[in-house]
Amino acid sequence: LDMLDSKQQLIQQKLEALLEDQQEIKNRKQAILKAIAYENNSFEQVHYPARKCMILKENIKKDEDIDYLITKLSSELETKISILGNTSTGSFLIADEVGIFHNHSVFILMEEIDHPDFILEEGEYLSLTYHGYYDQHNEHVTKLLNEVEKRGYCYHRPIMEILLIDIHETKDKNEYVTQLQVRIEKKS
Repeated sequence: LDMLDSKQQLIQQKLEALLEDQQEIKNRKQAILKAIAYENNSFEQVHYPARKCMILKENIKKDEDIDYLITKLSSELETKISILGNTSTGSFLIADEVGIFHNHSVFILMEEIDHPDFILEEGEYLSLTYHGYYDQHNEHVTKLLNEVEKRGYCYHRPIMEILLIDIHETKDKNEYVTQLQVRIEKKS
């Protein structure tokens, strides 16, 4: 009987793991459908609570490095992270001396972590969501910052590029959905 009890316990553990995977897939499908529904070049103002981040600071030479570095960051974390189920990955953008924005470091937003590398402040954020390959961020950062100004706000760094749909969901770069976010506050 002990052997059968052990086997039954093992089957139960596998079932629980499969149910977790199934829920993760459902969540990801919902996130993909939400991302697809965003109108191209649409702005949205949202109040976010403080958000915990894990960061991998690496020199990003080209946009293709982002996917590799996000995977590297997730594997460096000793907790179980699934890129498939985590829609809160991206990079921070910084401007060089001539005002061209470049990816600076990658991040994963993780509420369940006890000791984050960085905490994004609670507050109002303005986002710009666009479709297509995410090497278009310079053009879109300009649009986002112009909209911040037009609405009478100032912004606080960092500017974030969040990959809602990327290489993990599709090989067609035209199907990518990217969201730029920046924390804003009314000018005094």
